[in-house]
Amino acid sequence: MLFVRDLSVTFPLPQGRVQALRRVSFSLREGERWVVLGESGGGKTVLALTIIGFLPAHTILDGEC
Repeated sequence: MLFVRDLSVTFPLPQGRVQALRRVSFSLREGERWVVLGESGGGKTVLALTIIGFLPAHTILDGEC
């Protein structure tokens, strides 16, 4: 089972911080399939990269994943 609870992802940049995700929560049971839809720049890729643990070292994570 995959649990994501209150997940927030922030990237510190020289110009300031950019919050890519803000308090995302969901659970996915074994055998379930989900589709993540949204506009370009909506955070879909950041969500996937966070779940698999493939983000830059300086990324600020808050919540549970």
